[in-house]
Order: sequence, then structure tokens, then C-alpha cells
Amino acid sequence: MSQQLLAIFFCPTDRPGAMWTDQSGYPSARANYLVCYGNETFGGPTPGGVGKGIFGCGSIPNAGANQFVPYQTKIVQITDGTPNTLLMSEVNVAKLDNNQGGGGTWQNGDFRGHIWHDATSSSPSHCPNIFMTISPPNSSVPDNALCGTVTNSDVLMPCTNGSSTARQNTARSRHAGGVNALFADGTCRFVTNSITATTWQGLGTMIGGETVSLVD
Repeated sequence: MSQQLLAIFFCPTDRPGAMWTDQSGYPSARANYLVCYGNETFGGPTPGGVGKGIFGCGSIPNAGANQFVPYQTKIVQITDGTPNTLLMSEVNVAKLDNNQGGGGTWQNGDFRGHIWHDATSSSPSHCPNIFMTISPPNSSVPDNALCGTVTNSDVLMPCTNGSSTARQNTARSRHAGGVNALFADGTCRFVTNSITATTWQGLGTMIGGETVSLVD
């Protein structure tokens, strides 16, 4: 099932049909659309604070191994209001299907867009299926993640191999000027790269109590 390519999961401006083949014996389809983790890094010591998004950690049994137990969110818990809370946005998938030279060592691959790599305490994750609102869309600040060992100089998807307890992915696209975002009320809006960091971070949280203005 995870190997099935679904056109609806891919943005036509990026790389439709992208696959994850960085792990020997476990190929799967990548995708451009991820859920919002909020204004927090993945694997931090105090998950689920006021900066949390609709999707996130209920507990972290082993941050070093990137193991966490996700929480479940009810509509009534989105106290910032569903029109003001991000549900999903997009990222650029890894440059190649195999980004670690064919060695089959999955830790050396580029995880971006590998949405089938799940995240529970029994199955460690390197957060390929979530994005954070710490940096505005298409920020020049690199993703802090597993970036692969094949050189990638694409300025639209900078990446730094970082700490397992401070990972973050930024919303990115190959559209001119911004990213598409889905809000918790079901509306889809185009968010420009010029949105302030404060506003973007506020949209990413569900209980932060921020006052946000209409998104372009």
C-alpha cells in the first residue's frame, strides 16, 4: 500500500512520482503534503506546550531515538479557532529517490517527503511527516533533519544534518511567492513568503492565544 503512487499527494511543480528507496527492502511513495507540528522542534524535552500544533507529541519515551507517542486533538481543543490554525502545508520532496548512494543504510537518506515513515514509541521517526512553523515558508534557514549523503545544492530546500532532539522541517514549495496551506476549518489558502514569522508561528499553534490577521 505504501508504494502506491497517488497523484493527489504530489504537487505538480515539484517531483510527482517521487519514491523513497534509501532503505533496502522498504520502498515507499513520497508526498508533498505534511501535517502541522506547530511552533516547536521535534524531540524537545517538553512537548505539547502553548506552541503545539494540531499534531504532535503526547510524550517522548526516548528523544535520542526519536520515539514519541502522538496525541489526538478534538475540534473543541483548537481554542485559537479553526480558521486561524494550520492543519497541513507542503514541502519539497528529496531531490532523488535514493539520496545515500545506494548503500541501503536508511539513516543516511534524505527523509523529506517520506510520509510513510510513521512516528510512534514502537516505531522511531525522524519527523518526515510533519512540518514546523518556527521559520516562515521557504525560509533560507536550513531544515534540521536527515539530509542524505548525496550532495544537494538546491537553494529551495536547504538542510543540515542535526540533532535528533531538535529536528524541524519548514514549509516549502516551488511555487513563486509562497506555499499552499490547509486550515483546520477546511479552507485552503496561499500563504506568501513575506508573512511575518510572528503571524506564521501563531497560525501554527492551536492553543497559543495569538491574534492573527488575514493571510494573503
